Amino acid sequence: MSPRILPRPEHTVSRKDIDPEALKVLYRLKNHGFVAYLVGGGVRDLLLGRRPKDFDIGTSAHPQQVKRLFRNCFIIGRRFRLCHVRFGRKVVEVSTFRRQAAPEEGDPLIRRDNAFGTPEEDAFRRDFTVNALFYDIATFSVIDYVGGLEDLERRTIRTIGDPGVRFREDPVRMLRAVALAARLDFSIDPDTVEAIRFLRGEIVKSSPARVLEEFYKILRQGAARRTWACSPTCFRRPTRRSPAGRPSCCRAWAGSTSSGRRAVSAARTWPIPSCSGRSSSPSACLPAGRAPATCAARSARSTKRSTWPPRWPRSARSRSRNGRPRPPPSPCPSPAATSTASG
Repeated sequence: MSPRILPRPEHTVSRKDIDPEALKVLYRLKNHGFVAYLVGGGVRDLLLGRRPKDFDIGTSAHPQQVKRLFRNCFIIGRRFRLCHVRFGRKVVEVSTFRRQAAPEEGDPLIRRDNAFGTPEEDAFRRDFTVNALFYDIATFSVIDYVGGLEDLERRTIRTIGDPGVRFREDPVRMLRAVALAARLDFSIDPDTVEAIRFLRGEIVKSSPARVLEEFYKILRQGAARRTWACSPTCFRRPTRRSPAGRPSCCRAWAGSTSSGRRAVSAARTWPIPSCSGRSSSPSACLPAGRAPATCAARSARSTKRSTWPPRWPRSARSRSRNGRPRPPPSPCPSPAATSTASG
């Protein structure tokens, strides 16, 4: 498949907008005979007139070859081998062009992705079309293999290939699609939204560390509120029956999630209680079906305090100067006990 190539006069990407350290890495790889492209979200943001938060580089050099060129290079990762070239506190990420890894039998989830390939194969293995654009430092042109330029013009997030297959390979991409649409104020392709709703239960197959990392990225990106507002629209259960010949999303959701997650989803529809414990009818502030008369009981328990024996603060149980634990002060005996002992 021949790519769409935009020469320098037809796009707005300029070298003065690229980080100087990233340019050093690009030029050193090019001068040693390797193909070096600026890849991923950096090219997307530059075309949109935004300032990228980082600059990633794709190259034909293998990780060990990159390490020989840069003394400040560290190879990380096991599932996906990457090179981190450090300039003080700044890190430029360099990855070798890869091709789509063959999934294991009966398991579409990608466990390892270290099969090296060509730039075209690397573009087709990426997640979304707007993230598969390349900037060639040798010709100053933008290279598009998957239609990402058209999706940038339409302001649409679309997966490369079948969204069902792409999300089964890496379920974290579902979170990434919603976060990316919220951050860029883009819409999500209808087929992609339908695949997210149908496969949302697959997210439990991802590593908890990767899901937590994605949550941290959402909180740091500056559009966390819009992301959480869009998430129920994409991840909700459809209320209508799915078309004939297609499994129901409701049945798939009920069969692939635990009772705890079903309870959390149901709890989102409960009204927020407004009773402060002083209402004459405590059950009026609770959702339907909950045990009544609990607000007043909780309020009564919270106001009741035990005065004897006293609860000494934590500082009273701290260590003394010689390092030994300091015993809590003994309470004063009651007057009745004092009279009994003296008699």
